[in-house]
Amino acid sequence: MTQEISMWPIIKRIDDDAQNVAKFVFTKPDAVAEAVLYRYPTYRERTVICCSTQAGCPVGCRFCGAGDAFVRSLTADEIVAQVTHLLALTDCDPREMGRLQIMFMSMGEPLLNLRGLDPAVHALHAAYPNAALLISTSAPAIDYEDVIALSIAVPTVGLQFSVHESTDEARDAALARIQGSTSYDDLKPAQLVIEAATENYELKLKILKQIDAIVAPEVIIVAAATTGRLPATAAASSENCACVTGASATLIGTVPPLPFPSPYVLSGGAPPTEAGGRRG
Repeated sequence: MTQEISMWPIIKRIDDDAQNVAKFVFTKPDAVAEAVLYRYPTYRERTVICCSTQAGCPVGCRFCGAGDAFVRSLTADEIVAQVTHLLALTDCDPREMGRLQIMFMSMGEPLLNLRGLDPAVHALHAAYPNAALLISTSAPAIDYEDVIALSIAVPTVGLQFSVHESTDEARDAALARIQGSTSYDDLKPAQLVIEAATENYELKLKILKQIDAIVAPEVIIVAAATTGRLPATAAASSENCACVTGASATLIGTVPPLPFPSPYVLSGGAPPTEAGGRRG
């Protein structure tokens, strides 16, 4: 752990009573980061890590304490050091873990720090090729070509979209734009279609192909799943289909620029900038 300690000279650990969850606070003179280590129910069966990409957050959501201040974006080494430190504290080799998920979702908006996130993702994929690398985002107004390129270069990359907003009013407005339907005809004018059928591979494949035949070519189709076969389902049904495993969407094929009138996926409001600033 010498490298991690030199990167983060002060590391505080806080365990829950059952010792299934451990929170870590990494501190240095000009930055702070938080990371969380979970086991379900053992590290060998499933290990989940949530790490920070920024010290504080420029988005400023009122339900999140990290939005009270933004210090700076973290470097790739500072991001990777959080993960390697936590994995070194588990009781098995990461390569022997049944499921290993590394989520960029503690402090910060990951997509507002692509300079640090991109090399960190590549480094973590090289070190832990079996790990799902999940980027949790509020979908800021950035050039998503870089995100698409990252998902193609690193096949284990996924996206987790948040429908939260910085105020209740903005969140209500975002949710008002989402409509449920069981009729294919209702999907024709849609800009984004999210499938939510039961966990049946053949059924989902049939539904996705029917949706793809109805909607316009630029429409993004999202398949919700908890199984591991859905990325292939999405790829087989449409090149503009994203696959959602749990809450994470893995970009499949060539996804066009998001056609929404708002710069946020399933949300609204003025986009934050990498330099800082608060929405809402």
